[in-house]
Amino acid sequence: MEEHDRWLLWLPVAFGAGIVLYFLLPTEPSFYWSFILPTLTGILLFFSKKKLPLFYLALFLFFTALGFARIQVRAHLVQAPVLDKIYYNVTIEGRVEKNEFFSSAQRLTLTDLKTNKLPIKLQKVRIRVNSLKTIAHQNDIIRLRATLRPPALPAYPNGYAFIRRAWFMELGATGYSLSGIEILKEGKLTYLHQILDKIRTQITLHLMKILPSEQASVAIPLVVGEQGVASQNTYDTYRDAGIVHVLSVSGFHMTLIAGLIFAFVRFSLALFPALALRINTKKVSAVLALIITFFYLLISGQAVPAERSFLMIAVILLAVLFDRQALSMRNVCGAGFIILLFIPESIMTASFQLSFGAVIALIAGYETFRTPISRFIQKKRSKLSRFLWTAFLGFLLTNVVAHIATAPIGIYHFHRYANYGILGNFLTSSLFAFIIMPLLLIGTILIPFKIDTFFFQSAGFFLELVGKIAEHVASLPKASVVLPSFTDWGYGLVLLGGLWICLWKKKWRLLGTIPICIGLSTVFFINSPDVYIAQGGKLFAIRNEQNTFHFSEKRKERYVRSQWMEAAGVDPKTAPKTKRLIEQKYTVKGLSIALDTSECPNADIAFIRDKYPQEPCLSSQVIDRNTLWQKGTHVIYIQNGKYRLENAADSLGNRLWNPLYQRSLK
Repeated sequence: MEEHDRWLLWLPVAFGAGIVLYFLLPTEPSFYWSFILPTLTGILLFFSKKKLPLFYLALFLFFTALGFARIQVRAHLVQAPVLDKIYYNVTIEGRVEKNEFFSSAQRLTLTDLKTNKLPIKLQKVRIRVNSLKTIAHQNDIIRLRATLRPPALPAYPNGYAFIRRAWFMELGATGYSLSGIEILKEGKLTYLHQILDKIRTQITLHLMKILPSEQASVAIPLVVGEQGVASQNTYDTYRDAGIVHVLSVSGFHMTLIAGLIFAFVRFSLALFPALALRINTKKVSAVLALIITFFYLLISGQAVPAERSFLMIAVILLAVLFDRQALSMRNVCGAGFIILLFIPESIMTASFQLSFGAVIALIAGYETFRTPISRFIQKKRSKLSRFLWTAFLGFLLTNVVAHIATAPIGIYHFHRYANYGILGNFLTSSLFAFIIMPLLLIGTILIPFKIDTFFFQSAGFFLELVGKIAEHVASLPKASVVLPSFTDWGYGLVLLGGLWICLWKKKWRLLGTIPICIGLSTVFFINSPDVYIAQGGKLFAIRNEQNTFHFSEKRKERYVRSQWMEAAGVDPKTAPKTKRLIEQKYTVKGLSIALDTSECPNADIAFIRDKYPQEPCLSSQVIDRNTLWQKGTHVIYIQNGKYRLENAADSLGNRLWNPLYQRSLK
């Protein structure tokens, strides 16, 4: 058994595979399987311990069963009441659990709720308030009026399912405020994280005051993790330049903070030889870096990506304390396993896949290229030349490897690819690492002493420079392209091939290129719908053979429109202008589609959007208004005179988070 030391790296992969298997099932499995599968694979593991190849297989299956059981238990434990329809003008009293800021709004997560109209008692709701006039802090008891709706179904079948995310967040409804915030009682800050939440709010408002809006919209995410404050223009520019990851606290920021503190402390201690010779400066630096990075995690809002990044950094710093290799594949896989153990649903998120995909690829890249790069650098004569080559090749290798590793993940989740992402990161990463983050860190520390303005404004100057670089990169021809996603199984093959290449060391690792190529080629098998009709029938669209969309609405439902277009590989910004659909009946590839009862006769499919149709519809297939609301977006695939009708709710399967499945259980 060659590379036996690498076999253990596959156990977290097996655990994650069990979690993914649970999510891929079309029907909610019996809860008994969470006991049966670990028991059966545990028995197999016990009886195969004397045969090494079979033992490893049994161990892999056992961890897969554990992952399956863990996520199934978690899915049942977080079950909470969910609204079944929209409720208008609801008076809500509740305790603020979390407040997230946007450029001109705040989003409140409320619990301990009291309402006047709802038939059920919700556990949590999330409400957007389009005003910053009154700021609600954590634990405040507030009152407001709002429109509440169930968590959103996917914008199209098999699209991003916020409703599943809401299930694990225990959100029973989302909505928007119809009034200002009335604070009934200020919350007592009895815990450290509550005090830090108020500090985060004060830092956010402070940065908004002393920095121009565009600079503040980038500085605030770097300091406190409030990425929503960035304007859409800033977000689009950074995305097209390939540096949008800096707008959310992640491994990039955590690593910079930990690295800066580690380097600063060790350098400072080295200035005192008497002290440096008596203590282990490396371990002291690691401890201080760990403590300060932990407080940065608290101030940054403790979002899941930030928690994940901190755990990875903590594993690395603890390895330094125990004289182990700091950055190793085993440490990263261990951190991934711990995260999946506590937050198993995070494996389905883009942030989890992007961060771990990048780190695993970087470690594998350094394992592979460290020796040849070292040999090349050692040939240089002067120390300055060796230093410059080390910095240049380090930045280049980091950007190229991370870009290649995360590109398929970004295409699958966001349908976009930044062609100049390597260039954008190469030009800006050193500014963030050596100038912007240190200035922001010093400024944050000095806020209580009221001498922070100079440091924040200096950081703002360089953030403006980064913005100009991003604008230039984003303005290059074809800077960002919209692509249709791979198939689900194709994406799985890409991830499997990437892990195969990264987790092994021998030449057989190259076999991983085979599933990657097969997976990437599935982009050519994507068949986009020909007809779309949104939830409730508010928006109707036809896609022609030239991949051009024609819409019934061109101002409303902007998010849904962009989701449909991007999934089909069309950029909403550069799409050609088309005529608005105003008729009530259309023929698409020989299929007759009616949008009104008066047009029903001789129609193959009719979508009845009227609340009270005046006459019955005589079409062969009728989708009424209630079905359009309950099942969400409907799409039609037409080929060779035949059609296939799909909808968003059915694409979720008979799962706990599907409202139709929940109704069937009652």
